[in-house]
Amino acid sequence: MTMTKHDEARTIEEALDRIRRDQPSLKPIADAFQVLLVSRAVLKAGMPDCQGRQLPSPDAKKLSEGVPVLTGDELAGLMDPWGERAASTIAPLARAFPGLEAEIRRLKESLDKGESDLGHCMRALMKDDDAELGPMASRLVVPLPVLRFLLGQILKPFVEKKTQPLHAAVRRLPWHRGYCPVCGAFPEITYLQGEGGQRWLRCSLCGHEWQFNRMLCPRCETQGQKKNLIYVEGRRDEFAELCASCGRYIVGLDLREHIGESITAASAIGLVHLDIMAQERGYSPVASCAWNMVESSHGGPEGKKLERQ
Repeated sequence: MTMTKHDEARTIEEALDRIRRDQPSLKPIADAFQVLLVSRAVLKAGMPDCQGRQLPSPDAKKLSEGVPVLTGDELAGLMDPWGERAASTIAPLARAFPGLEAEIRRLKESLDKGESDLGHCMRALMKDDDAELGPMASRLVVPLPVLRFLLGQILKPFVEKKTQPLHAAVRRLPWHRGYCPVCGAFPEITYLQGEGGQRWLRCSLCGHEWQFNRMLCPRCETQGQKKNLIYVEGRRDEFAELCASCGRYIVGLDLREHIGESITAASAIGLVHLDIMAQERGYSPVASCAWNMVESSHGGPEGKKLERQ
């Protein structure tokens, strides 16, 4: 029986088709990520809403103090037990990154046997806790940056789905930080849209989008004197924003002349060439994502090459 695709999956496919058409050199990357992103969208479409657990209501006072709605512990509590839905995130990940097949297999076996817990993994990821993830990486013989990458990809669709009820309510409240008001993660992409070029950021974990000051770096929130933009000739609506203060960068799109076009989970895939340019200049991404962990000549995290099909 042919599966009916969710609207998000269709939108992702259309965005990747545009990338293949406009930038043929990125076709292998677009092909690999189509497997991953479309399967994730279909998984989310069939996933139940957050059942049996009350999400906290956005607190205007806490948000004004820079405190996101969800803590690491609360995010960990949203994770389903390891089962069919979570396991289904592994197969497309392995197809998209065959260079990590052995590491993915060892992680799946550990989860299947109950030796690792997704809730604990989420808590450790959000707290940036090497004390918990380090021993796990050693036990699985997986470099720590690779383990972080894999866990993030497995957990992402669950966080996106289960935080959706918060997004509209949070967007109505003031928030002026470079990290996400819903989950506290840093953004994967920035974009300009609307009259005057309002700046928006898209969260690398839950997919929430929020407005942010155009002159500030999302990572260190330094004013823009030390901010530089790099472009490719003829594509000035695509850019990477470099911050000399913290050594971070974020890729972005100027959509002011692209009426009706919106940001999708695939939008940053077409900006990989800017990731490479920024990393070759010695900058690191504001948020580590699947596509920006590949460098031009020296591979991904700790030199582990994330090979594309």
